[in-house]
Amino acid sequence: SFREGVRASDLVARVGGDEFSVVLHDIVPEEAVRKAGELVRNVSDLGVTVAGERIQLSCSAGVAPFPVEGVTVDELLSYADMALYRAKEEGRSRAYLYDAEAGQMETATALQRTRNVIVEALEKDRFVLFRQPVMDLRTRETGMYEVLVRMEDREGELRLPGEFIPGVEELGLVHMLDRMVVERAFERWGEYSRAGEDLRLSINMSALSAAPEMAQFIADEAKARGVRPECITFEVTETAAVRAGPRAQRFVSMLCDEGFSLALDDFGTGTASFREIRNLSFRYLKLDGSLVRPLRSDRFSQDLVRGLVDLAHILGLEVIAEFVQDEETVEFLAGVGAEYGQGYFLGMPEPFPAPAATGRGGGQASRAGHPSRSGKKARRRRPKG
Repeated sequence: SFREGVRASDLVARVGGDEFSVVLHDIVPEEAVRKAGELVRNVSDLGVTVAGERIQLSCSAGVAPFPVEGVTVDELLSYADMALYRAKEEGRSRAYLYDAEAGQMETATALQRTRNVIVEALEKDRFVLFRQPVMDLRTRETGMYEVLVRMEDREGELRLPGEFIPGVEELGLVHMLDRMVVERAFERWGEYSRAGEDLRLSINMSALSAAPEMAQFIADEAKARGVRPECITFEVTETAAVRAGPRAQRFVSMLCDEGFSLALDDFGTGTASFREIRNLSFRYLKLDGSLVRPLRSDRFSQDLVRGLVDLAHILGLEVIAEFVQDEETVEFLAGVGAEYGQGYFLGMPEPFPAPAATGRGGGQASRAGHPSRSGKKARRRRPKG
């Protein structure tokens, strides 16, 4: 629907579950708003049938002009976000042009609004855990689940981390959120364990929380709840693990001493060398999506990933590839020896279901081409960074 409504020279890209970006070339702002309004109406005229019930779609658009002197791409995206938020405030199904003169006031208002929503969500326990399967490419079955967090806003819609984590960090509440995620994840593990299911989880840890105090908290929680450390992996970004100094490195070593596994997340976005990685006790290396997305057609990316997988194996690391989007990528990764894959093609994020109580080890396997479906819609404004 989007591509049908734009010119051949324009660009349409999906940046989230229900969010798209459109780049309109050589067009004045007023005409861009008119075109955005057409796209909004086209989508609003559509509908989908779910379980025999017709659901009407809605759509809003935020428009930001470019180029503007001194404005970066990130700032441009934030301006479009502000315009999008205003369009939704004014009743949805409309397009809104970013007002540069009112920009600073809009930014301050948006930040204050975000602070209020986050504090209220923490106070009223509106953070929800989701899970996304990480597929074992050798067996095509789920090897573990990555634990993801969503925030339910005042309207009952679920927000993705990119929409609230910056505010959580700015408010100094990231340690509280990370501890809450650990507690909830360990609770879920206990529920599945009591039902006879051998649940393996991977939990993200903020760079600001990767410190000895958090490692001790994790160890204490695991012992108190009877969680087996060998079933839990903690993901630490490349920057946090290598560049954040001795406190983060002590965090890694303490968890390893307790029997937890560590994954180096977003590898390829920082400057860590394999020499530095070798000195840390990681079990998994997660290839960033920027390395994985081009694999289907880009020869250089294929050679690069093949080399990274070989180097990871030399260091005794297992490889997890993020943002796997199609069967061709699955086959390539399996062919070069990558052990695991993760992405919407292999399995969508979903709320934790109730344990099956089968008395057997292992959870339900997600297979390629048959992703799980989320029970709630999560809105995303920018791709995962």
